[in-house]
Amino acid sequence: MSQISSSIKRIEEELKKHASNAERIRDLDKRLDIHLEDYVNYKDATLLAINGNKERIEHKAEKTEEQFREVRIDIKEIQNFLHKQQNFIIRE
Repeated sequence: MSQISSSIKRIEEELKKHASNAERIRDLDKRLDIHLEDYVNYKDATLLAINGNKERIEHKAEKTEEQFREVRIDIKEIQNFLHKQQNFIIRE
């Protein structure tokens, strides 16, 4: 009978140890979930920033190309005017 009661006490002690380990595991799991959520949010924010920068760059590039086209047209008009007025020779 004493063996049985000592075995039961050992089993209870082991269960208490495992219960405290289970608490630690649950706490670690919560922390991991928090870190995973932070990572996902950071990744999403980074992707939004990158995509926003790409859109800005594309928009600026389009505006710059349009301005270059306008400048080329203006230069061509000035060259033609000078050629008609003063025999200006266009060199490229």
